[in-house]
Order: sequence, then structure tokens, then C-alpha cells
Amino acid sequence: MNSLMSFIPIISGIAICGCFIKLAAKLFKSTKISWTQAFVFGGAWFLLIIFGRVLSYAFDFDLSPLVIIPLNIILLVGTGAIFFKGRAKTKEGIPFGYAGGAQLSVFLIGMTFAMAVPLIFLVAHFKST
Repeated sequence: MNSLMSFIPIISGIAICGCFIKLAAKLFKSTKISWTQAFVFGGAWFLLIIFGRVLSYAFDFDLSPLVIIPLNIILLVGTGAIFFKGRAKTKEGIPFGYAGGAQLSVFLIGMTFAMAVPLIFLVAHFKST
């Protein structure tokens, strides 16, 4: 039973990423993306971040967050550009292309940071009191 419970953070992380992608697509130029595509990209996004962390521990890389965060952003924008180039479509049904996929990924990352930063400060505030 404990081994099944260990998958809850992974599944919830993929679900949250997928929901954020769907929301970002709705807010960004009314892009059409199916739920399946959102969850597949959310899973890929989540697994890329975890894979990077595993590699840094496996090879004993001690990189500062000032290096890791921009590298992750570049990796995620590049992956989003490749993934969404033909899958994301405008209202008229025209594919976004590489530039549109990259813009959607940048919007998604910005939206994620805009949501995460206040939560981090809120948690820090409640931990200090």
C-alpha cells in the first residue's frame, strides 16, 4: 500500500501541470489544446524537471539555483516549442508553429511563477508565526 501512495505526488504534479497548461492555453490568445495534450505535456514537463534533479544528484553537480533555474526555463521553452508547434491551434484552426509554442511555454512559466511566489511567501509567513 505504501508503494502506491508514493505515486500520489507524481500524479498530482502531472495533474497540476496539465491544468496550468490548459488554463494558460485559454488565457493565451484563445489557443485550442485538448486535455490529453495538456496532460501529456504536463507529464513531460514534470519528468524533465525530475530527470534534471536526478542527474544533478547522480553526477554530484553542485550548481547554484542561479544556474539551474535559467537552464530549466530554456529546456522547458524549447520542449514547449517542439511539442506545441503542430498541436496548439488558434481559434481558426491554424497551428501555432515553433514561435507560438515557445510563447505559450513562456506564458505558462510566467503564470506558474506568478502563482508560486505568493504561495512561497505565504508559507514562509505561516512557518515563522
